[in-house]
Amino acid sequence: RGLNLAAQNGSIVNFVLVFEPAFKNQKSDSSLDKRMKAHYELGIRKCVELLEESLRAKKSPSVESRISALLGTPDSEIICKVVDENIDLVILGIVEDEKDTGPVLSGLPLRLMRKCPCAVWAMRPTPLEGFNRIVAAVDTRDQFDEARALNTKIMELAVSIAKSEKSELHVLHAWSLEGEEVLRGSIDDTHLNDWITREKQQSHRLLSEFLEPFKKEIVDVHFHKGPADVLLPLFISHYKPDLLVMGTVNRIGIAGFLFGNTAERILQKVDCSVLTVKPDGWKS
Repeated sequence: RGLNLAAQNGSIVNFVLVFEPAFKNQKSDSSLDKRMKAHYELGIRKCVELLEESLRAKKSPSVESRISALLGTPDSEIICKVVDENIDLVILGIVEDEKDTGPVLSGLPLRLMRKCPCAVWAMRPTPLEGFNRIVAAVDTRDQFDEARALNTKIMELAVSIAKSEKSELHVLHAWSLEGEEVLRGSIDDTHLNDWITREKQQSHRLLSEFLEPFKKEIVDVHFHKGPADVLLPLFISHYKPDLLVMGTVNRIGIAGFLFGNTAERILQKVDCSVLTVKPDGWKS
């Protein structure tokens, strides 16, 4: 998929292998250390050669690709490469473990989603013939420029991938009246319901206006009331998309998408491939 995306967009693909430093705590004699390190370096070179051999069988002549073998902590090395070379997208696989009972998305993918300044695509095993369904999660209630730009980036990526994969594109928006639980019981239900209705209408209007440029590409818009961290995993479980595209930010202001809070709870519950997007200019 990385090669296909690069061919369609005229991009360069960087294939990165990251190896943890070995023998850093070894306390044997220096001659043995040198021989072991030499064998370790030989093993790294063989891994690179295997990747080169695999790429020769798959690579399109029109795609420029590079291979890097890095030594260090995987998330730190990848993020440094992203920053140094102005990388637009990181794609990595999610390792399946039938015995793992922890969060669905964890480890290196989640660490990169927290800290990497560019978009991160964590991919589960998916059909080679293409995705069937893609879901873009947007929250248009925040009208700050940064929030609008982030929503636009989410939709542009989702539309581009849906076209590339010839798949359905669905949009999900979770809305709610802030403070409804506290207000209920303390004011007249009629007044509260009026406020809820106005909030629903306002949210629906903002969403419709935002999606107008993309409507020809969208199969369906799902507009539901409730907290995003509850609704989105339930929606994913029911509709079973191949890919979720969503935003993550690190500042208060975009309701429902505060990383380390709502967004991280969502990511630990969904069981599909996920492409996370940060605002332009986000610093790691």
